[in-house]
Amino acid sequence: MQSKLRLCLGLLSAALLNSLAPAQEPNSSWQSRVPAGPFHLHGMNAGLFPPGKDPNLGHSLTPGEIADRLDDLVGKADWLRFFGVGLGQDDAISQASALGFQVAAGAWLDADQMTNDVEIQGLIGALNSGVDLAICGSEVLLRKDLSETDLIDWIRVLRDPSNNPNGIPVAYADIYQELFSHPNVIDEVDWIGVNIYPFWEGVPIEEAVRVQHHRFTAFRDWVEQRWPGKPVFLSEAGWPSDGLPGVGDSIPTPANAARFLAESQSWARNQAVSMFTFSSHDEDWKTAYEGPHGAHWGLHDNFGNLKPGMAKVFRGFTTPDTWSIPYLPGGSGTPTLIYTSVPPIGSYGLLQGEIRHADPLRHQIVTYIHVPNAGWWIKPTLDQTIHFADRLGNWAHEYASHPNDLNADLIHSFLFEAGYQPTLYLGSASLDPQMSLDAVAEIQVTRP
Repeated sequence: MQSKLRLCLGLLSAALLNSLAPAQEPNSSWQSRVPAGPFHLHGMNAGLFPPGKDPNLGHSLTPGEIADRLDDLVGKADWLRFFGVGLGQDDAISQASALGFQVAAGAWLDADQMTNDVEIQGLIGALNSGVDLAICGSEVLLRKDLSETDLIDWIRVLRDPSNNPNGIPVAYADIYQELFSHPNVIDEVDWIGVNIYPFWEGVPIEEAVRVQHHRFTAFRDWVEQRWPGKPVFLSEAGWPSDGLPGVGDSIPTPANAARFLAESQSWARNQAVSMFTFSSHDEDWKTAYEGPHGAHWGLHDNFGNLKPGMAKVFRGFTTPDTWSIPYLPGGSGTPTLIYTSVPPIGSYGLLQGEIRHADPLRHQIVTYIHVPNAGWWIKPTLDQTIHFADRLGNWAHEYASHPNDLNADLIHSFLFEAGYQPTLYLGSASLDPQMSLDAVAEIQVTRP
């Protein structure tokens, strides 16, 4: 999740996986081996560490601790996802497979290349121990732990037939903003996982699954258009049950957590989305690193009890459609992009604006600045070229990453459909007229 700390070797703040069926027809090999029940989640991210154990302090899991947690999950999910292989988590992979779960096993990657090598080699060793999907890192690009090139190198190691002779599919998972910005990574994987957390966007619970729906379908549609047939799954989705005051209009309560589970599972079933719920259990150790919400993302408490309101989902309870209505700030009309705040020449600050008459959850903003005698530049950086608005259409981003940028006399922003890959101008004399033809809307301003 976006507040997730940079975890050390082998850390698995984990998740029991939702079923990893692709966007098209499921393959028979992906069907559940778990005993039949009224309703299974597709998958959960596994939260394995009990009270008193902190993976950041090097605490390993015992086989008994793993067994206790996995026992809570039998018959509730088809897939379990694990974030790493160290600290005893390799045993969790074996135990989960023996219990009949489909297993998505991850290598936890961070900025330490030595520990990354240990994780990758550990995952390679586990590929013959009941692993059905290998996930090469989680939110590595979000945390800026690795460059795109370094991440791709590790993906290629896992996909190398000499390391993966059975052809276990290899995936990567990150937030949608990073995946839209790094299509080269999607080129390299067999499956792609996207993390979407309306909670971290400050969305009220009444609109949470609606936001999730439009964010996910915009991403899935883009992948299907560019990489036809590549499976897309929702790798993390959840809502904490405690940890006030919350984020914006997102309030963590037991009732809201139960509502999110029911509505998100109803949505996933209706839309044939392979979703991995975050998370299987509460984990106390996260409070120190993620704040008051960190310890409360589990469907189960620390003692293996389902939280209030959760059980009905496993009995097959569904909710009506709360998700499909599009967002159109300002109502119907010609899509428009406006600036609400432009920093004056010579000053830093945020460029701010609004999207009107277009669904902000299915579009992106790209901004260029013109510096006298230096041309047009994409902003703010080559690693941050695409920007997204909130559900109401409000957006803001930095425009300056170099002192010369403060002298920019023109700012030009485009509104494109999500997934559009902008031209990376670095001192161009002009902007390509084709971008205006491709854009849904655009705006240019002379700096005050």
